[in-house]
Amino acid sequence: MFAEIILFLPFDQSFFYIVPPEQFARVKVGSRVLVPFRRKKMTGIVIGLRKTNPGFSFELKTINQLLDEKPVFSDSFLSFARKMSLYFHCSWGELLHVALPPSFVVKSTKVISLTPLGKKKMEDSALPQGERDILGFVKDRSYSEAYIKRNLNPVNLPARLIRMENKGLLRVQDGIKKTVQRRKEDCKRSATQLEMDFSLDRSLHSVAGRISLSILKGKASFYMIHGPDWKREPIYLELIRAALDGEKKVLFLLPEISLTEVLVIRLEKKLGIDIAVLHSRLTERKREIEWGRVLSGKTKVVLGPRSSLLVPLKDIGLIIVDDEQDDSYLQQENPVFDARIGAWIRAEHSSAAVVYGSESPSVETYYRARGKDVVFNLGKRKSFVNIKIVDVSGEKSFISEKTVKAVSFRLERGKQVLVFLNRLGYASYLVCSHCRYIPRCPRCGISLAFHKGENKLICHYCQFSKLPSRSCPECGTGILRKHGMGIEVLEEEFQRLFPEHRVNSFGAAVTKNKKEKKRILEKFRKGEIDILVGTQLLAHCFDLPQVVLAVVIAPESLLALSDFQAAQKTFQYLNRLKGLVKNESGSEFLIQTSLPGHYAVRCFSEEDYMAFYAEELEYRKLMEYPPFTHMAEVLLAAENPRSLSRVSRHVFSVLAGREKIEVLGPSKVTWAKIRGRHRVQIIVKSRSKHRLDAALKEALQNIKVRKKVFLYG
Repeated sequence: MFAEIILFLPFDQSFFYIVPPEQFARVKVGSRVLVPFRRKKMTGIVIGLRKTNPGFSFELKTINQLLDEKPVFSDSFLSFARKMSLYFHCSWGELLHVALPPSFVVKSTKVISLTPLGKKKMEDSALPQGERDILGFVKDRSYSEAYIKRNLNPVNLPARLIRMENKGLLRVQDGIKKTVQRRKEDCKRSATQLEMDFSLDRSLHSVAGRISLSILKGKASFYMIHGPDWKREPIYLELIRAALDGEKKVLFLLPEISLTEVLVIRLEKKLGIDIAVLHSRLTERKREIEWGRVLSGKTKVVLGPRSSLLVPLKDIGLIIVDDEQDDSYLQQENPVFDARIGAWIRAEHSSAAVVYGSESPSVETYYRARGKDVVFNLGKRKSFVNIKIVDVSGEKSFISEKTVKAVSFRLERGKQVLVFLNRLGYASYLVCSHCRYIPRCPRCGISLAFHKGENKLICHYCQFSKLPSRSCPECGTGILRKHGMGIEVLEEEFQRLFPEHRVNSFGAAVTKNKKEKKRILEKFRKGEIDILVGTQLLAHCFDLPQVVLAVVIAPESLLALSDFQAAQKTFQYLNRLKGLVKNESGSEFLIQTSLPGHYAVRCFSEEDYMAFYAEELEYRKLMEYPPFTHMAEVLLAAENPRSLSRVSRHVFSVLAGREKIEVLGPSKVTWAKIRGRHRVQIIVKSRSKHRLDAALKEALQNIKVRKKVFLYG
C-alpha cells in the first residue's frame, strides 16, 4: 500500500511513501506519520491511500513511524483546509501545521556530543577559539544544534560542526525532538453560577429570530450586525442557544487574545456550559487538552482568535466573527489567510450561518452584506464624549497649545490622561549633519530608530540593536542628529510641561517585558500615573481603565501608508482609541492633526460611519479598488537579489500575458529588505476572482523563492 502525504512545507506538494506491511490496517487518512525527507525526519498528514504503485521513477521511501491510531483530521476538515489553501494560494501543509497543537508536531534535530579525542583537544591552543568554545559547551552532556546556536551564536555553525566531525572532535547524530503528549484528557474547570439574561429586547429578538431560521435550516448564509457591542452580545447569546438546541456547534472568533478571557466568563455564566478556548498564549499542556476536547466532541462552543478557525470542530451550525473590522484577522506570516473570508469558506463547507458583527465594519464586508440585503442595523451608540479636532498645520510645536490647556485642565482636577502616538522610540532615525548618512539595520536595510531610554539604535523588524555614536561613522566629521518623533519625546515633553505630575510611556521595553507591562498598568489603575503615553498597542490592553481625556497625536501618519485601506484603518484606529474614554458628559477626545479636512478624520469627529463609508466607496470605485475589483499583492522574498529579480520578472511576464488582468510592478516594497531577505511586490487586479486565481496559479507554480499572497475583495 502507498500513502500520499502532505508535509508541513512552504511549497504545496504531496509525496508518496511505502506503507510497511505491519501498518497496513492502521494507517488512515488524516493520521500523522513520521517520514524521511531531505536528510531529515518530518511530520506529515496522510491525505490519500492507494494499493497500486503511483508510478514515480524515483525510489519510494518507507514511513518511519505511525503517530496516530485514530486520525487527527477528518476527511471533511482536510477538504476544508484544501479549499482554504487554494483560495489564499498558500501551502496546504502549512495550514494543517497551524491547526495542530505544537506538541503534535514531531521534529528531527541534530544532537552534538563530545568524542574522546575532542575531550583531549579541549585546551589545544592550535584549535580555533570558536571550536574550543563548542567543545567546552558540550563537555558535560550532548545538546541540539539549535540550542548551541541559541546560546553561543557562533559564525556559520553548520559548516563548523561538519569540520569538527571530520576531525573526530564531535559526534553528530540525528535525534527526534518531540514534546510528550499528556494522557490527561480534561482538567478541573471552575464551576460557574448561571445568570439570567434579560438584555434581549423585542427588536434584538427579531434580529436573532431571523438569523436562527438559517441555522435551523442548515443552509450556508451570512449576515452583518452593525451596531454597538452591548447590543450585539445579546443577539450572539440567543444565536448560540438556537444552534445548541439544534444539536449544532458554534465557532466564535475574536480579534484579540486578551478579549477571550473576559468574554468566556460572561458566556459561560449566561449559557451554563463549558467553552473551549484556544490561542497561542496557552501553555502547551492546556492547548493540547483544549484541542483534545474539541477533537473528541466534548465541547460545543469554541472561542478564540483567527487560529481558532482551523480547529477540527464537527457539525458547525454557527460562526460568529466579532469586531469584523479588525486587521488582526489577517495573518501576515505564512500561511497567509484572512479569517473573515475563511469563516465564510468554512460556513459554506459546513452549511452553517456566519455572522459578522461590528460598530464600524470594513468596507468590503459591509458592501457585500448590503448588496445581499443581510445587514441588521442596531443604531448608533449614544455618545456623550466631546470629540475635538486640533489643527496643527500652521504650528511649529509638536504639542499644540490647545492640547496643553486641555491636559492641564484635567490634571488640575485630579484626572488621568491618555496620549497616543503611533511611533515607538525617541526618534524615527538619526542623520549625519554633514554627509546625510543614516544608520541602518544590516539585516533589513531599514533606518534604526533611536530609543533614548535604552540608549540604543533598534530595528523594529528584526530587533537588531547597537549603541549610537555621537560622530558619524561614515565621514567622521558630522554629528548624528535626531529626526522624527516617538513616544519617548512626548513623555519627555510632558514631563517638562508638567514637572509636578507623574508621566510614563508604554514603549517597546514595556511591551517586551510582561512584568514591566503589568507594573505600568497596575500603577495607572491605582492612579499613580497622571499621564500615560503609548502607541495603539496600549489600546489592546482590555483592562486599561477609561479616562475623561484622551489625546491622539498625528493620526494622519496612517494616511501616508501606501495602502488603499489607509483611510479605513485611520477611521478604525480612532474609533478603537475613543473606546478608552468614559462615555459621560464632560469627557473629551482630542485629535491633534495637520489634516483636519480629510474625510476619515472629519467623518469620525462627526461620528458618522455611513458618511465615511459613502466617501470611501466613491474613492475605491474611482480607483478600481476592492470591493469593485479583486486584488492580490504578491510578495516575493529571497536572500539573493539576482534570483529574486529573475523570479519576479518571470511571474510578471506570466501575469501580464493574461487577458483582463492588470499588473503593477514588480517594484520594491516600502521596506525592501527584512531579516536578510530582499523583497519585491507585484500587484494584480481583475474583476473576476476565477480569472485572478488561474493567473496566480500559473505564475506561482514551481517558483524557488519564498512567497506570500495577500488577497483583497
